[in-house]
Amino acid sequence: MQITTIGLDIAKNVFQVHGIDAKEKVVARKQLRRSQVITFFKALPPCLIGMEACATAHYWARELTKLGHEVRLMPAKDVKAYVKRNKNDAADAEAICEAVRRPTMRFVRIKQDTRLPIDARASVIVLAAQLEALESVIGAIEKRIKMQHRSSEASQRVEAIPGIGVIGATAIVATVADPTIFRSGRDFAAWIGLVPRQDSTGGKQKLGPISKQGDRYLRRILVVGAIAVLRRAQENPGKYPWLTQLLARRPFKVVAVALANKMARTAWALLAHGGTYRAPELAETA
Repeated sequence: MQITTIGLDIAKNVFQVHGIDAKEKVVARKQLRRSQVITFFKALPPCLIGMEACATAHYWARELTKLGHEVRLMPAKDVKAYVKRNKNDAADAEAICEAVRRPTMRFVRIKQDTRLPIDARASVIVLAAQLEALESVIGAIEKRIKMQHRSSEASQRVEAIPGIGVIGATAIVATVADPTIFRSGRDFAAWIGLVPRQDSTGGKQKLGPISKQGDRYLRRILVVGAIAVLRRAQENPGKYPWLTQLLARRPFKVVAVALANKMARTAWALLAHGGTYRAPELAETA
């Protein structure tokens, strides 16, 4: 029998069709992939199609109207009253098919496709060209950084510290040409701004937030790297027992700064005293 009315439940990739004929007999109940929608409706004679109004529904309404169908959009809350059983795609499509035929149903006006004015399109083209050029420049800079990293034995040793990476290692080595100007790793971490700010008086020591003094770029790189390590620790707590214990006691950001401080001190030790990074044994950190 010829389909006269269709309820179409739309989603990102899978669409549900519920179609009836003039005698209200169900003649189509199927799923369509996104790529099959236009082909399916192109093969049908003109019919009434109902959909719940949403951002993408307006697009599909315009496309199906081009094929000769009559498309009506309805508020989702109004269609909900026609769902006869547990909510699923098939039940939603059936409810849409029922609701679109109701004479008292409120319908949503289909939004027309609005094209950008010529000047706006030209501006977008210029911005796209600038973005493409910027990506080329960034690619060239990244290539140079990797070349410098491969040619620097010190940078490769620092990169082995979890959370530092190539960019962090090259930045630390380039910034700290002589690590011996710092008496200790703590002095290096303080120079970056990764130690608590002191506000002591009357013999009482009071520690506040980190000082945020010193090299802002290195501080940002180390904190971002520390956050990445903490994310891995949350996914695999058995591999990072001491971080897991810290996260259980202290806020995430506090632990991230503490880890960034530890990374800075470890990097200084490798640069000042030589050697290679060795991950702590699990038995020792448990």
